[in-house]
Amino acid sequence: MSFIIAIIFVTNFSIHEISKALAKECLQKSPPVYLPARTSFSSGILNFKKFEFKNIKFMPQDIIVGDTPHETLLINYPFEVHGNIIVINDGVLFLKNAELTIYGNIYALNIGKILIDSSYIYFPQVHIYQYGFMLVDSSYMEMMDSKIFGNFMPLNMGMIGKAKANWQNNDFSLSFFTTCLFENSELWIYNAQSPGEYIMMDNAKAHFKNIDTLLVWFHLPESSYVNYEFPPIGWIYNFVFDSTLPNISGIGYHVDIDSSFYLMWGLFPSSGCNVIINNSEIRTIGIFFEHQNPYTLRNLINENHYDYFTLPLNDRIFTLNNTYVHTWSIYPQDTAFLELSYSIVGEVLSMENSFVISHNYFLDGSGGHLEASGNSINLVYLASLTCDIISTKYGIQIFAYSSQILGNIWATDSSRLYILQCEYSTEPIAHDASYLFVGKIDYLSSYYAGDTIKIFGDAYADGGPLNPYYNLDHYALYYQSPGDTNWHFIDSSNTEKRHEILGIWNTQGFSPGGYIIKLTLYSNQGDTMECQKWFNLYPVKIKEPKLDISKGKEGNLVYDVSGRKFKNINFQKGIYFIKNKKNTKKFIFLLPGDYFNSK
Repeated sequence: MSFIIAIIFVTNFSIHEISKALAKECLQKSPPVYLPARTSFSSGILNFKKFEFKNIKFMPQDIIVGDTPHETLLINYPFEVHGNIIVINDGVLFLKNAELTIYGNIYALNIGKILIDSSYIYFPQVHIYQYGFMLVDSSYMEMMDSKIFGNFMPLNMGMIGKAKANWQNNDFSLSFFTTCLFENSELWIYNAQSPGEYIMMDNAKAHFKNIDTLLVWFHLPESSYVNYEFPPIGWIYNFVFDSTLPNISGIGYHVDIDSSFYLMWGLFPSSGCNVIINNSEIRTIGIFFEHQNPYTLRNLINENHYDYFTLPLNDRIFTLNNTYVHTWSIYPQDTAFLELSYSIVGEVLSMENSFVISHNYFLDGSGGHLEASGNSINLVYLASLTCDIISTKYGIQIFAYSSQILGNIWATDSSRLYILQCEYSTEPIAHDASYLFVGKIDYLSSYYAGDTIKIFGDAYADGGPLNPYYNLDHYALYYQSPGDTNWHFIDSSNTEKRHEILGIWNTQGFSPGGYIIKLTLYSNQGDTMECQKWFNLYPVKIKEPKLDISKGKEGNLVYDVSGRKFKNINFQKGIYFIKNKKNTKKFIFLLPGDYFNSK
């Protein structure tokens, strides 16, 4: 592990050097295999950074409301926008019985207003958290008797300054909001089912009534003190959480919940907090890392009961007594450096200028996804995932020698996503101005020394629509024989390959044994990376006997040791019995053969 860290810092972050170090670390190791039961309510946090007007990505198709005094845009019919809607100054966006399809975000700034009544809003997202709402300054949003659809992916909602939102009687069955309340913002949600998750920060206020299924996150900031027992998941009447309660101090926000069902609790213990949680069931704990200190974290396990546990970090006190935790999630930000290992967690999200190295762990997606955001670097190797993988902003995501069992893979904004020698469930996609670089040696057409062998795999580089010139320049294949320290050329190409033949390897005269194959890739913009895979070549293949019992040999019956009967087979390695009317013969085959079908 220390070797990889040294490579990263000594070489000023060279992808090529990192990829070589990863190959040395991972070559004959496999990612952990673990597939726990998934919880039905999957939370996730996109980005904690507070919104600034300068971060809006303006498009020519944007609609600005309020650039002239007292301007109101009324939409009361089907309407489609291929851009953002931005309400500024004293402008008003009014949707009445409307059907709005918007390929962008809806912003309200200054004292702008968003009024939505009996309407349907469709955000056709192609990746998670692509669109949503943002309320800033003293803006106001009112939404009544309406329905929001995020294309089966979670939506953003941010509230900053003195922004206010009042939502009543809305249908969230086709959407999921991750909402951050900062500064002095205030939110009311009445009469809703599964409206999402709400993160309480700073001096914000949130009021919930008649809610079915809700996750509320409580930020536990520096100098806060909390010694608390949360009510059990179920019906909640007259719940209040703020610094007016005994044994709670240093909390600026206020939450009240009335007449609601299936309330879940999330905690954000930050550096400098002093927190004791007793006799509780916690849906999720997200750990902030906010300073330059190097952190090491291991042995966090989802779906675990803690009789007595103190988080092993020396910059905060966070203790669990007789408390059950469904999900642990990891959120480095600022300039934090973190190594995470030997754990089962729900989400890992690097932000701002943080650097995360995680390995030998399982990310089950119960807290969200894997992401590199801001200017962060998120390096993952020898891991198994059942969640989405995404890079955003200017983040660098390196996914290496790992396995993604479920989920999508996206590179967005101007981020870089490198995938090295990984198994993944869906094809990676580059959006916006992002960079995507993929290298993988998959399998061989033969595993016998002396054969002419086809090497299959992936070798390609893609830029998003706003970065169309990023492509693969060329790649080369090499092998290293047992006991040799030199690399020997196999083949090369300047054509991208996706699940195709990468090259032809002539092994005439080779001895049986273990061989390493290396794939080195070069982009047309100077990026270089490599991946390696170990293969064993067997002695020269001996032609194996074949038995066809379907053509005139009805008296022959073939069984394996478990009693399964076969027809039309080429024997694999193992023990078989051939039985006819006269006798039974036992055959042992020591070399693997072709695939056979059981009857």
